[in-house]
Amino acid sequence: MNMSKLRQVIKLYCQHMGTRKISESIGVSRNTVKKYIRKFQYLGSTWAELSLMADKELNDLFNEEPVPVPARN
Repeated sequence: MNMSKLRQVIKLYCQHMGTRKISESIGVSRNTVKKYIRKFQYLGSTWAELSLMADKELNDLFNEEPVPVPARN
């Protein structure tokens, strides 16, 4: 995913938009949206911090290692 779309996903998520609406408005799959939201939550960053990062930094941050999926009980 290009960094422009990633920024849009995170921004819309921070504006309390649901994954389905984000997926439809940006044109990426819901699973992709969920993947990047999970990573964003795992990182504990804010939208303000991420919006200031260069594309290379953002790419490295979001593509460095997989995020553990919480176990269902």
